[in-house]
Order: sequence, then structure tokens, then C-alpha cells
Amino acid sequence: MPVTGADKSYLIIFTFIKPKNYQMNKPVKSILLIAGLILLGYGIYTLIAPEASISIGGMSLQAQDNINSYVTIGLGLMALTISLLGGRKT
Repeated sequence: MPVTGADKSYLIIFTFIKPKNYQMNKPVKSILLIAGLILLGYGIYTLIAPEASISIGGMSLQAQDNINSYVTIGLGLMALTISLLGGRKT
């Protein structure tokens, strides 16, 4: 099966992105770990804290939009996963 031009460019890009003996640098792992923990903590905080609250007399209403919280938590988990699994050799 011949390799087409698109397949060659995909192979070239893939080799530059992740070589076979790739070992993630320790500072990069540390930065990803810290960023992941910060994003995860901030996402959980924004998930719990109400965005807007109104209190009229004895009644109190709170409104929340959690879409941004879910995205932040997902990015934090992704950064943690990359930092923990990124440097392992297969």
C-alpha cells in the first residue's frame, strides 16, 4: 500500500510531536502538576460558590451556571493526567 502525501505529513508531524524515546522534563511536569491542582481547586470552588444571590425579605434566591466550572475541572484533570503519565516510558 503506497503512502500518500497526506499520510507522509501526518507521520512527519507525529514524529516531531512525540519521538520514541520521549522523556518529559522535570520542570514541565512540575508546572503541569501545579497548574492542574490550581485549575482543579478553582473549578471546584466556582462549582460550589453561587454566582448571584438575591435576598428579598425572608426569601433568598441563588443562581449558578456551572458550565465554566466543568470546563475548568476538566482542564485541571487533563493537566494532572499529563503531568503524572507524560514522563513514563512505554
